[in-house]
Amino acid sequence: MIKNYLWIFLLLNASLLQAQIYPEDGSSLLGTWNFGTKSLMLKNQGFAQAAEKEGIELRRVPFDYEYFQDISVWGDDGRLFIMAPMPADDRIMGNNITRGVMDDEDGFWRLTYLQAQVAERAGIPFKKMKWTFFEGGNAISGRFANGDTYIILENGALERTRNYYFWKTKIEISDEEAKELIAQDLEIKAENVFSVDMYQHLDLYMVALPGGRILLHDPLKALDALKLALQDDENSQEEQKRLLELIDYHENGRKPYSWSSYIERHYSDTLLSFLNKIEADLKDRFEVKRVAGIFDERTNFFNAFLGKNSHAKTFFITNHARGLKALERHWADLLREEGFEREHVHFVGGYGYGAGIDCAGAPAGKAI
Repeated sequence: MIKNYLWIFLLLNASLLQAQIYPEDGSSLLGTWNFGTKSLMLKNQGFAQAAEKEGIELRRVPFDYEYFQDISVWGDDGRLFIMAPMPADDRIMGNNITRGVMDDEDGFWRLTYLQAQVAERAGIPFKKMKWTFFEGGNAISGRFANGDTYIILENGALERTRNYYFWKTKIEISDEEAKELIAQDLEIKAENVFSVDMYQHLDLYMVALPGGRILLHDPLKALDALKLALQDDENSQEEQKRLLELIDYHENGRKPYSWSSYIERHYSDTLLSFLNKIEADLKDRFEVKRVAGIFDERTNFFNAFLGKNSHAKTFFITNHARGLKALERHWADLLREEGFEREHVHFVGGYGYGAGIDCAGAPAGKAI
């Protein structure tokens, strides 16, 4: 039973809801794609061309951090939602925070996130969240078919809200009460705050599509996708050779070093169990489709960003497959089945060891 005073607080503030977090599933008009001063995307000509084609306004925010998705969340009205000012204490923050966001380079712990003074300096409207702190890579947002906005968070976000609430009030709250507080901060319904277990960022393994649809990685389907790509008549000899090497990796594993006795596999049983649990946790409210979108440590199509352009066309901007065009065609064909037009699917980002194009920037809605 939620505490009476907390329930009254939420009811009193419900009337203040005006706009919501920007849904990153391609269901809403994209206003700006925000990135830091040293973003590698500034040198990416393919990305610049895709952004120009889709009419994306690229906005450089005066803050020196490469993985902008992890340190900021934005509203569908263009506002910056500033994370709650939690102390950089692992007793509050928990373990599943990326180094760099939880930084101790100079021996003093601090949290990296966009703060009010940065927004003010850039002329960006903002609101301060009171109880919520999460990394963008561990948040999947979108809209259901009825127009309601949702967010899927890694369970650590709820733990942080509970811990922070106790630190501030000395009162323990439940996960459901934490969801109420997070919903109030994000200006969405509490019933549309979901949480799942994962030990890596969610945006490496899943992507949201309009209408409550989720594409979720299935490593068991990757080998079949590779074998199908091998039959593509447009493959060059070099592509055929590399596809055969990937197939061998998926069938037999490989040694990370020539002298190693350890055999590296393309997925672990642990990963598969986590992904299966995510599907089970979401299937009652979402249409979850299991697909192959990761083929090795440098080929990942899930780590993408979506939006709607001024012509009401939904675009999908993701990472390239390092010259393996057959894999890109596989993904484009898969998206065509989901209603995407090929000319609005772009393979321009570079992915490597847990970071890709989605990590580099954060989308915001059109400023009102």
